[in-house]
This record gives sequence, structure tokens and C-alpha cells, in this order.
Amino acid sequence: MIKEVMMIQFFTSTFLLIKLNEGWNKFISHTNVKYVLTAFTIIHNI
Repeated sequence: MIKEVMMIQFFTSTFLLIKLNEGWNKFISHTNVKYVLTAFTIIHNI
């Protein structure tokens, strides 16, 4: 029973990660990568 729940959680999190990655790739391709990197660096320095 616990094994099944863990398997379901594992597949769900993997699926969500793949979906998130797809969305991230679309976001990068639609935006100026330089702008995104600059914004990321600024956020990182705060």
C-alpha cells in the first residue's frame, strides 16, 4: 500500500517536472534570453 502511494507520488512529481520544463523552454524561446538572465542575476544578488 505504502509502495503504491510512493510510486504515484513519484510519477506525479516527475510528470510535473516535465511539464514545468516544457513551460520554461517555451518561456525562454518567447522571451529575450539576455533579459531573463539579467533579471535572474539581479534577483540572485538581492
